[in-house]
Amino acid sequence: LSPGARQLLTLAAVAGQRFDFGVLQEATGQAEAELLEQVKQLVAAHLVVEENEDQFSFRHALTREAIYGGLLARERRGLHRAVAEGLERRYAGALGAHAGELAHHWDEAGEWAKGLEWANRAAEQASRLYAHGEALSHYRHARHCAEQLGLREQVAATDHAIGKIQRARSQFPQAIEAYTAALQATADPARRAVLKVDLGEAYVGAADERALPLLREALEELDPAAQ
Repeated sequence: LSPGARQLLTLAAVAGQRFDFGVLQEATGQAEAELLEQVKQLVAAHLVVEENEDQFSFRHALTREAIYGGLLARERRGLHRAVAEGLERRYAGALGAHAGELAHHWDEAGEWAKGLEWANRAAEQASRLYAHGEALSHYRHARHCAEQLGLREQVAATDHAIGKIQRARSQFPQAIEAYTAALQATADPARRAVLKVDLGEAYVGAADERALPLLREALEELDPAAQ
């Protein structure tokens, strides 16, 4: 491979198992003809395959993993940033459809604020479609970014959202764990009261006797007159 094709292969490994020609063009700033020549080298070397005129993929996942694994942490961050910026330019008019990809690349680039924004958007989109597994993955990205930014209340909000999804999936032990973590992270009285209601309901789902005192405590916090 030429030096340019090797560099492109590395960037493609960061972009993912499947990658978009237009995004790589935006990320590299190369002319289409030059980039096409490099991609043809990768295809000829049986490293990638063409899926359609815009999409390519690695022939073997292990090839991509080996290339990605050989990068230094600083290299990975810079390349993830380049891919995220390429995505933003390529799909400037329809970024919502690429929220998950943007969340992943900004998170890996160490751009925590952008990662948090896009991870929350991707999680909310997935939740509306009842794609619970996908939503959990995005909320975990959001939680990581919030932790890096030191945003305790945002961490609590994310754990709360994770607990709701797990309760909806009848995964009561996991929901209890997420709600408990959210309670430990938040100092907001209103959020704490709502969390105790949700935690109590998760205990009900798990047939756990701790539900009743928690629900009573939540009722008192939500309505002081009830005391």
